[in-house]
Amino acid sequence: MSLVDLKIVTKYLLASIFVGVILGITGAFAAQGFRSGIVVISDYLELFFIGQPNFLFFLITLSVALICVHYSRVLIRGKPFQSVSDSIYLAHKFNNETDVKIGVVSTVAAFFSASGGASIGQYGPLVHFGTTIGAWLKKKIPFDFTPDLYIGAGVAASISSGFGAPLAGLIFAHEAILRHYSHKSILA
Repeated sequence: MSLVDLKIVTKYLLASIFVGVILGITGAFAAQGFRSGIVVISDYLELFFIGQPNFLFFLITLSVALICVHYSRVLIRGKPFQSVSDSIYLAHKFNNETDVKIGVVSTVAAFFSASGGASIGQYGPLVHFGTTIGAWLKKKIPFDFTPDLYIGAGVAASISSGFGAPLAGLIFAHEAILRHYSHKSILA
């Protein structure tokens, strides 16, 4: 191995570690904040409405959540919220077309919905937020990686933090988002 090859390998390795650490930290804080915030708000609302009929509790909390989601939609000028299917679609584009503002607003709207008691999953918004932070990092720190690697790493970081299982996040990102799972790509 020549000295030039060693420099390229070292640069690639350090860039991979840097991107992984940034996405891992961001994904961990996002996942814990999302899940903990929902629990805190739900517990507070239950204490606030203690002794009231359940109908009144759900009517008020879902109405407040609806208003928050409506104003979230106004921020993105009526464009549709994004979800996991958009993450899969964006991971297979060769250019970085992810709209970071829509991704963040979609995650915040999902947070309001779940906090108000709506029937929405916790991990779908985390998957799309991982896509959003991966795409944002690609724009801010444009190493010589393709956008799908940033998106896959962001999704893996969010899912790993949400479930507390790093290998589950890695396998999910490869199988569901990148649609490419091989032993060679994992062991490389």
